[in-house]
Amino acid sequence: MIDQTQIKEALDIYVAQTGIINILWNIFLAASLAILGYVYKDRTLMDDWKIKLGLTIGFPLFAYANYTAILRAQRILFAAATYLNGVPDAGDPSFNQILKSHTAPSVRDIRKAHFLFTLLVLIVMWLPNIAKSFVSRKKRNSTRNAA
Repeated sequence: MIDQTQIKEALDIYVAQTGIINILWNIFLAASLAILGYVYKDRTLMDDWKIKLGLTIGFPLFAYANYTAILRAQRILFAAATYLNGVPDAGDPSFNQILKSHTAPSVRDIRKAHFLFTLLVLIVMWLPNIAKSFVSRKKRNSTRNAA
């Protein structure tokens, strides 16, 4: 016999963890956009390597704290989804289909996505400096070749 109370509790946990994860991702995305907006706000900030160095150190610290919170919630969400998918069929087939439709990405997938997004933000932050260095190096080489 299926324990309806456990199913309800698993559904409540699933919904709560989904909400927590959405909030944590939204905070991470907002902070990422705020940092990039701050850096790209004007030319002096874009070229100030001291500010960028501070953000390059501070942002990964924030990202790591956010990452650990997301992974903790994701583990619970994944366990709840696994439980709901393992509930034996009983009663109304459409309800069984609802229970089986609860899914969650693996913790490993979330770990990869968070790391790649953090890395992307750091690269985009330094992209103007990288491009400027590349262009100046190219100009120096073309000046040497012309002489």
